[in-house]
This record gives sequence, C-alpha cells and structure tokens, in this order.
Amino acid sequence: MKILLAAMVIGIIFLGFWMLDWQSKKQQIDQLTNTLREKQDEKAKMDTDIKQIDVLISENNKLKKDLKEVMEAGILPESPQEFVANYIMQISGLVERIQREDDDDSFVLLSLTPGTEVKQAVPVGGPKPGASGAPAAAPSAAPEKPAAPAAVPEALKQYPTRTFQMSMKGRYETLVDFLDRLGRLELQRLVTVNKLSLSPEGDTKGGRPVLNITMPLTAYLRTGGDQQ
Repeated sequence: MKILLAAMVIGIIFLGFWMLDWQSKKQQIDQLTNTLREKQDEKAKMDTDIKQIDVLISENNKLKKDLKEVMEAGILPESPQEFVANYIMQISGLVERIQREDDDDSFVLLSLTPGTEVKQAVPVGGPKPGASGAPAAAPSAAPEKPAAPAAVPEALKQYPTRTFQMSMKGRYETLVDFLDRLGRLELQRLVTVNKLSLSPEGDTKGGRPVLNITMPLTAYLRTGGDQQ
C-alpha cells in the first residue's frame, strides 16, 4: 500500500508539472498564433498596396500630362520681363468685365503690388539654382519670404512664379464670381490664392455690404509649348 500510495503521489506531482507546463506552452502558442494572424493581415494589406502602385503611377502621370496641357495648350509664352505688365493688364480687364456683367460698380481694383523677382523654376531632376551648371538667382534688396515647401504641389514646382499683393472692393457674390473665373483660367494663366481677408466697409445694415478684400496671389508664368 505504501508503494502504491508513493506511486500515486509521484504520478500526481508529475501530472501537476505537466499541466502547468502545458498551460504555459498553450499560452505561448496562442500568442504566436495571434502574431502570425496579424502578420498575415499586414502582408495581405501590403500585397493590395503593391498592386495599386502601377495604378497610382499611371494616374500620377496622367495628372501631370493634364496639368502640362492646361499650362501650355493654346497659351502664348511670355518672358519674365513681360510677366508683370501682362498680369496687371489681365487682372484689370477681368475686374472691369465683372464689374459690368455683374452690375457691381463697387467692385474695383485698389492696388496690385508685384513681388520683387520671378521665382525661377528648377526642372524636375535638374540642378538646384547656384549649383554647378545652373544660374544663381539674382540677389534682391528685399527678398520675399519663401513659401513652405508643402504648400506647393510637386507638379507645379517646375513652373516659374511671381507673387502679387492685391487689394479690392466689392460685394461678396461679385468676389465669388471673380474667384470662380480665376479658377476656370479665364486669364489663360494658373493663379493660386494664398490667403483671403475680408472686412465690411462702413455700415452693414440693410442691403448687400461692400467688402474690403486683400489677397496675396501666386501667378504662374505662361510658358506655352517651350516648357519642358
């Protein structure tokens, strides 16, 4: 009986150790199974993303081609020396047309101040200004503060630009029409509005108030078919 009892005790001890070790192994197996499942999900997502790369590259190339056509097709190129004069003439003519067509005598251009220099574009993949083989930009007595790199789409960086500070007056709906026409390239020139500030002029009670409008703009040089 003593031998049998001892054997039972030893068996119970071994069984306890086995159960504890089995539970530990089972927990490890469960953790590894969960990790494997997560890695499989990540791999499936990466496989899906990889399949989309060719599609995204194709779409990106198409957008660049469309942008090039918008910037160049049917538009006569201009030199940097003509930039300011052409732009002032275009903006003045657009304001006069909108004033007449929208019947808003209050819509007038108060001032249009050009930036100091044309920002010369760097061809995609080309050397930076000032580097060997590339002309350095001319120094300016009052250089403009450079725009944040993230604010300019990559596809537009190849086109020369110039900033303008513009002040206007007019009703809100007339301003909306003006911005809409800029967006529809009525000037045959890409223009981006960097900021827009509005404030009412005088008493705003009754009727449609006249607004004081200030907006810094970035205008793009018309490169025509010569831009590569």
